[in-house]
Amino acid sequence: MRLLFITSNRLGDAILSTGVLAHYLRKYPGCHVSVVCGPIPAALFRAVPGIAEVIAVEKQKLAMHWLIPFGHLLGRRWDVLVDLRNVAIMRLLPARTRIFGDVASGKRHRLEDYAELVGTPGNVPAPLMWFDEAANSRAAALIPDGAPAIAVAPVTGPLRKLWRPERYAAVLDALMAPAGQMPGARVAVFAAANEADRADELVKLLPAGRTLNLVGATDPLEAAAAIGRCSFFLGVDSGLMHAAAAMNVPTVGLFGEHGVPQTYRPWGRFAAYVHRRNPNWNPDDKPSAMDAISTDEVIKVCEALIERTRHPESSVAGRE
Repeated sequence: MRLLFITSNRLGDAILSTGVLAHYLRKYPGCHVSVVCGPIPAALFRAVPGIAEVIAVEKQKLAMHWLIPFGHLLGRRWDVLVDLRNVAIMRLLPARTRIFGDVASGKRHRLEDYAELVGTPGNVPAPLMWFDEAANSRAAALIPDGAPAIAVAPVTGPLRKLWRPERYAAVLDALMAPAGQMPGARVAVFAAANEADRADELVKLLPAGRTLNLVGATDPLEAAAAIGRCSFFLGVDSGLMHAAAAMNVPTVGLFGEHGVPQTYRPWGRFAAYVHRRNPNWNPDDKPSAMDAISTDEVIKVCEALIERTRHPESSVAGRE
């Protein structure tokens, strides 16, 4: 049995879509899987049960990039075709069962949209990560056993989504202080290699003996496995935020002026977010789009979430 799964070129959206893939893997056990996605999230799917191939497609103008996977896949017949991108040319591929996604509704979480898509409203297909030995071994080397680690992902693409490094440092100092919620913890800083300059601004502010600088050290699957070895996650709205939540790591995500937490907040029982709009933001001062989020507010949300994880029987399942 053959399953073709077409998902996003963006890391965060691809991670959110893994719950849909897991749904169909459970529905059609033992199937052979082909995945089409962007180059960045491609590593996420290499350990999927039954994976036959991962076709990484680099985006091109006028959607010409879809001709590449179409030509590669043409000539085969699919038992199940799940296209979360709703690509017109892919409708020409022969398939017995077809499921086509659509853009986010904007009225609810993306995962709730997916629940409607797969016919399980009220039973959200939560993201699921699959790991191979290489990813697990790499993660264990990067986050060795020892003191609890706080994963921090301070960088993502748009400058307007950045929170100032000195504010991250202040939050981490509060959490790791002797009287804080995580005294003696280590900090693991995650970012892609092309984000090193901005991530290093935070690394320089952290205690060297308790900081694990993992900037540019992992692919997305290794990063997710490493984050899974951490006790807490703090970061901007990004793919790594969704990876942390998928790994059931207590997760706090930060959303600024252009954030859409109703659709993309971290999902899980132990996930929270801070969202503040900044009426003074303007395109000429892009980092200030996150400046309405105060350090004190983030500290309080982090402390509350950590406390909630320690007393799950008295907590309210869901998200803040």
